[in-house]
Amino acid sequence: MQGALAAFLSHRFSLCLRCPSFGQPANDTPRLRLVTMERIFIFDGDCAFCSSAARVMRKMTGETTPIRPYQKLDLAALGLSSELTSKAVYYIRDGKYLVAADAIAQLLIDSKRIWLVIGVFLKLPVVRNLARSVYYWIAKNRHRLPGGKPECKMD
Repeated sequence: MQGALAAFLSHRFSLCLRCPSFGQPANDTPRLRLVTMERIFIFDGDCAFCSSAARVMRKMTGETTPIRPYQKLDLAALGLSSELTSKAVYYIRDGKYLVAADAIAQLLIDSKRIWLVIGVFLKLPVVRNLARSVYYWIAKNRHRLPGGKPECKMD
């Protein structure tokens, strides 16, 4: 089972909205479908704070990587669950999973913009441990932060 899962996850993923090349019937409901790609950054789209942060990340990275809410993805096909993705951001990159502060740091590096300096800084050993702690504190308190709402509270 693990070998099959590893082989499946070694493929690259992307998204396509009602791609006609997949032979989707015209009366089928529009939805995001997986096709081959290298990267995707996943966040909690039900959280107003997370959605605001995702908009900022899109601007910072120049949308070099798709940034999508987990609610619009086939998480099972990505090897994830809503339980995992509602608690932290995920960055799937070349078949590898990065979570929380590590995901953000790598996304900034992959943007190949000035923000990559911050991404490299966040990966320094001492800074990485601090960034992880700060990330999880923010995630735990996101309902109290600007743009946060009661729905953002994690159980």
